[in-house]
Amino acid sequence: MKQARTGPFQKFMRSAAGVFLAMAMGCVFQAAWAQSGSPIPAGAVQTIVPHSAYGGGWITRLFVANLTNSANIVTINRIDQIGNIVTSTTTTLAAAGTLEMADPESNRTLPLTINWFAIGSQGPVTASVLFDFQGAAAVPPSSFNTAIGALASAQVTAFTAVARVTTAGSTVGLALANLNSTSNTLTIKLFDQGGNLAAQDSLTLGPFAQTAFTLLQRTAFQNILQNKNVFDGTMEVSTSGSTMPVASLVVGANDQNQDFSLPVTSGVAK
Repeated sequence: MKQARTGPFQKFMRSAAGVFLAMAMGCVFQAAWAQSGSPIPAGAVQTIVPHSAYGGGWITRLFVANLTNSANIVTINRIDQIGNIVTSTTTTLAAAGTLEMADPESNRTLPLTINWFAIGSQGPVTASVLFDFQGAAAVPPSSFNTAIGALASAQVTAFTAVARVTTAGSTVGLALANLNSTSNTLTIKLFDQGGNLAAQDSLTLGPFAQTAFTLLQRTAFQNILQNKNVFDGTMEVSTSGSTMPVASLVVGANDQNQDFSLPVTSGVAK
C-alpha cells in the first residue's frame, strides 16, 4: 500500500498512540451510572462527549445548551483516558441558556493530550464539540487551519459505521469511551460492499477508559486493507452485552487531507 499523505488528522491519530475522538448531543443515560467512584457526574440526565483533544496544534471547544425553560444545574467532568477526572466544573444554565468552554490558545503548543467529557444535569441539555486545528502538525503550507464539529454520541451496545480506506490517503477510525465501572470487550467486524465479512478484531476497554484508532492501526485489518486500492464497506461493533454501553464517533480524512466526523448508527445487521 502506498504511503498515505500525513495531514493533521493522521498525525492526530498517530500522536494519540491509537487513542481517539468522539462527541455527544443530548444523549440521556440512567443516573444509576453516576455511582460512587464513577467519573460520570450525578444528575437526572447524563450526556457524554467521548472525545476531546488539545496540543499538537489542536484545542477543543465544548458547547452546552439548556433544553429546559427553567434553571438547570450542570456539572461537566473532563476525564482522561484511564477514567480519572481531570477537571470538574459546576454551573447553572439559565432557561434556554448556553455555555462555551474552550481550551486556551496556549494549549496548542503542548503535547497532544486526549480526554473525554461527561455531563450531569438536572434536565436535558444538548452538547457539541469543535476540534480546532492550527498549523503545528500540518503538511505544507504550515499555515493550514481546519475545524471538525461533532455531535453527541448516544449510549450504544451495538452500532454500525462507514469504513473507507484508499491508497490515495482516505482513512477512517473510531473514538470509543467505556461508560461502565467494569471492563468492556468490543468485537469489531469489517464488512465489504457485498456484505461479506472481511476481517474481525476485538479490544477491551478498562473501566471508564477511552481509546481511538484508525483501521490501519489494527493488525487484524492491515492485511485486507493494505492490498486494496479502495476499500468501501462498514464496521459493526458490539460490546460485552446489552447492559454495557459505550459512546462512539467516526472520524476520518479524505484523499485531500480534509478531515470529517460522522455519527455511528445504533444496531447491526441481523
